[in-house]
Amino acid sequence: MKFLNRKGNSVIIVVIIAAVVSLGLFAYLSFSTTTAFVVENNVIQAGTKITKDMLTDGTIAMKEIPKSLANDYIITDFDEINGMYVKDALKPGKIIFSYDIAKNGDLRSNEILTTYNLEAVTLTSEQIMGLSDVANKNDKVNVYGTYNYDFKNLRDAFGGQGFPVSALVPEVQKVFIENGYKTTDVITAEEVTITKLLLQNVPIVDVKKDEDDDSIKKVTIGVEPEHAEAIYLTLQTTGKVGLTVLPYSDGNYVEKETKGSITTLELKNGGIINDVGQSGSQGEK
Repeated sequence: MKFLNRKGNSVIIVVIIAAVVSLGLFAYLSFSTTTAFVVENNVIQAGTKITKDMLTDGTIAMKEIPKSLANDYIITDFDEINGMYVKDALKPGKIIFSYDIAKNGDLRSNEILTTYNLEAVTLTSEQIMGLSDVANKNDKVNVYGTYNYDFKNLRDAFGGQGFPVSALVPEVQKVFIENGYKTTDVITAEEVTITKLLLQNVPIVDVKKDEDDDSIKKVTIGVEPEHAEAIYLTLQTTGKVGLTVLPYSDGNYVEKETKGSITTLELKNGGIINDVGQSGSQGEK
């Protein structure tokens, strides 16, 4: 019986020790580990959009990691990164931190830019003419450029008295012809300034305003590469572009054709805005 009691006591002691060890291990793991999202199978390339499908297909997994590997920027809720974009390539085994993901205000994750594959061009208030301070993100604008042409050398080449429109480079000649000139008409001016509609229906993707008076300090628009070229060339030439805000109702924008305006024809290009206020005046009758 004593032998049995000793054996029984030994079993109890072993069970107690095992329980203590298990509790200790559980406590150790509880206090020394935490959960995090970790890249699993494949490299997530820079610019990739994080989606919940990545949890399903095993690209990203939630795992227990040592707390020694964690910091204040660890992601514990997938909704914090769902729909966001990766800033730099993430290799398998990489713990995902908030600084690995582009913030909401990061233009590289802007929905308009990423959806339509556009580039961001930022214009300061000193580079903009005509833009209202009511302009906001997601508004649309038309972009105008103004260019100065020095004709002195061309005049001198024709004896200093003037030169025919046909002597102009094709792009400038076209503006003159569309404004009523003939190729045989003579231009006597030494300098001419032309304003032309460059880009249409351009989205505003970001606006920075002054905190005190709400005036616009910077506007960022989304453009294609050839559009950016036109803007930068215009800024290099005159230092400014003109922006006009389109109305909300112009959702189905129809491209507009303009002739361009020339300094000698400001009054000729004057006009009237038809029908404005007519519906209201009719309603008062």
